[in-house]
Amino acid sequence: MCVDLIDLETDGALGFCAKRQDTPAERIDTDLRKGADQRVADQRQRWPDFSVREPSRFRSSHGYKTLTEISDFTVNAARRVEFLAWAQSESTRASMSGSSAAGQFERFARAFLPVLDSLRIP
Repeated sequence: MCVDLIDLETDGALGFCAKRQDTPAERIDTDLRKGADQRVADQRQRWPDFSVREPSRFRSSHGYKTLTEISDFTVNAARRVEFLAWAQSESTRASMSGSSAAGQFERFARAFLPVLDSLRIP
């Protein structure tokens, strides 16, 4: 299941997807890392200058693991910033991605980070 939202004020878009995925607890970090690495490879195929700002961050949130990244890239000569977050429990995997015009990212992030913080998965 996926949901997409658009923010016209910041030229931003937010996508949220979730699916049932049984994963043993000891494999969650590895699966999150594989998913992030694949996403970066896919994005670099679309946008050759796609670059992750800093190393991905693992953390625990609401009883499950999360992994986040912030990346920069260019689309039609316009700089954009993308925020990606994956959350995974032993029964569910969810992802949230948000991107906006580079100059509007901080404003966009203030709007969507509360959505990320409210995320609850089984």
